[in-house]
Amino acid sequence: GYRTRLMHVLSFIAVVSLHDRAIFIENGGDVVMNLVVAWTMFLPMGARYSVDALRASLARRQEHTEDELADRDALAVPAARAVSFAVFAILLQASVVYFFNAVHKNGVTWKEGSVVHYVLHQDRIVTWLGWVLRPYVTLGVSKALTWGALVIELALPILILTPIATRKARRLAVLLGPALHIGFAAFLNLGMFSFNMLAWFVLLLDEADLRLLGRLVAPARKRERKVLFDADCGFCFWTVRVLARLDVFRRLTLVSNRAPNALPEGMDPTLIERTIVVIDPATGRFWTRSSAFAQIFLA
Repeated sequence: GYRTRLMHVLSFIAVVSLHDRAIFIENGGDVVMNLVVAWTMFLPMGARYSVDALRASLARRQEHTEDELADRDALAVPAARAVSFAVFAILLQASVVYFFNAVHKNGVTWKEGSVVHYVLHQDRIVTWLGWVLRPYVTLGVSKALTWGALVIELALPILILTPIATRKARRLAVLLGPALHIGFAAFLNLGMFSFNMLAWFVLLLDEADLRLLGRLVAPARKRERKVLFDADCGFCFWTVRVLARLDVFRRLTLVSNRAPNALPEGMDPTLIERTIVVIDPATGRFWTRSSAFAQIFLA
């Protein structure tokens, strides 16, 4: 995420040249990686969750006081929508991959539903889990899994491209597609194919999905911490400016040693001048040095 556009182009050159050099062992996973790197090269991939985004935020707003640091809404990244032909190309590319994978599955074993049974008995690609479970895969189970995989691959192009109930359709695609590929990865050694295919589905998430995901993975309220820092230390103030931007779930309260009643009763005031101090407001317990930063990262 540093100098993202330049690094993205260099990554594209590196990965394509590597695969071209070793074309004898290239597989579907390598092709998918090339496609993802190629199409996303035209999108603002460094706009969020990157070093570039952090640097832009630090440059956009210069905080000089504790009150300015506390105004987290002012630190929020401005909402922006990326409009690009590359977005359509990515959606079409993923749909094409699944469509042709599905229509080419027209052999006898696919029609009779025995594919899963036979593939689990190919010792060159079956995983240890597939090897353990294959004695229990009856014809009925094989049919269900075989035809289920086929139905999902046929449904994914429709779910990805449909202009009707788009958000619901893509959310269903985000559930079905990764489930399919996680199943592949669990039972079959297919190189990086399954893992690279998962990258497509990250691009189907919209802002509402990411907010929902954020609520699910947000640190618990018990992780809330008060961070005491030396306001006269330039490096310390720059550090808490960075922390204010990384603290997207707002579990940190940043307090300088100049604030009234900032220090807990009995704490040596010179301690803040030597190290950062992190306090659990619920229990009063405090940490310093590396232990303090461990608490910050957990929050």
